Amino acid sequence: MKWHFKFQITTLFFKSVINSLTQFVYFLKKNTLLSNTTINFNKNIPSVIIINCLFFIILFNSCTPQQEDSGARIETLDCDNPIYINQPVSGFSYNDIVKLNYTGGNGLPYTYSFSTPSYGITGLIATLQTGTLNNGDGQLSFQLMGTPQKDTTGFAFFAVNFNGYTCVCSIYVSNIAPTKVLLNQPYNNAPCVPANNGLLSFKWDTSVNTVRYKIYVTNLNDTTLKYADTSSKNFLNLNLPLSQPYQWYVVSYNSRNDSAISAKFRFYLTGTPGQNYAPFPATLVSPINLVQINNPVNFQWQGADPDGTNDIDHYDLYIDNNRVSSGIRLNQLSLSNALAGLHSWYIITVDRSGNQSKSNVDSFLIL
Repeated sequence: MKWHFKFQITTLFFKSVINSLTQFVYFLKKNTLLSNTTINFNKNIPSVIIINCLFFIILFNSCTPQQEDSGARIETLDCDNPIYINQPVSGFSYNDIVKLNYTGGNGLPYTYSFSTPSYGITGLIATLQTGTLNNGDGQLSFQLMGTPQKDTTGFAFFAVNFNGYTCVCSIYVSNIAPTKVLLNQPYNNAPCVPANNGLLSFKWDTSVNTVRYKIYVTNLNDTTLKYADTSSKNFLNLNLPLSQPYQWYVVSYNSRNDSAISAKFRFYLTGTPGQNYAPFPATLVSPINLVQINNPVNFQWQGADPDGTNDIDHYDLYIDNNRVSSGIRLNQLSLSNALAGLHSWYIITVDRSGNQSKSNVDSFLIL
């Protein structure tokens, strides 16, 4: 393939010709009209013309990159189904390898490279990577780099020419953040039993504009965290200790690592079916951790139990590891005599069978 800068080369060519003709006319005037002598085509005129012609030839070749013909040939090139990992997102830097399938390769190397800018959505450049064709089917690799136009959604098109075989490749450019997934199972605030092999199955709905998911599972008793990158799958099997309460949620990511966090579900992984389970640790709502406030202090929390909310008997409120109120039937309490300074607080949840659970510990500062 050749790239011709036609307008620039034509302009330079005519400048060169005009310059040659001007010098030629000047020579004629000097040697004929003014001196009335016979024209003598000595070396001056050819040298002027030759120098200008050589200048034009050198300039033309320097401005027209040549695609070296090494004899590498293919029969077809599939530009309709480009293969790449990450989807470009408008307004963000992008760097990936795009591969195009070909057929009928003749096994010869190609040591040249060319770059083609995108049109439609601009800002990207595809550059052919040098290599050797397979005998038969194979792939051409292009490095795709740049920053697609900001606030645009659609296709970036690339004109591809490989030793005379031409086609147009299109890459979709997104401008959409990933959506939150909807969690399916384990169900929220419910007991669940693992499969016979000890594995517990996590499932969720797929989300829009998402290339991968990451699942987070936290043991609510000791706050140990397990997480796993699930690639593009919307399910995962995990082996977890039995007779423990857990919380789980899923984060979805798009190609530029924008994220969306799902709701958080709690479940109790049973050891013996039919037993009475300890309540889930309460979720502290207010005061939020490390907030600076004045009296009165309004405490709020949320409680749940695998056996049902009705199985919760009461809550106990602890401040600085001291129980300041017990037998609380609601999930809120107001205190007006907190001393100035930094304080910690947590909730103990007690069910009707006497099973207990402790929430996480938060802090607040009384001014």
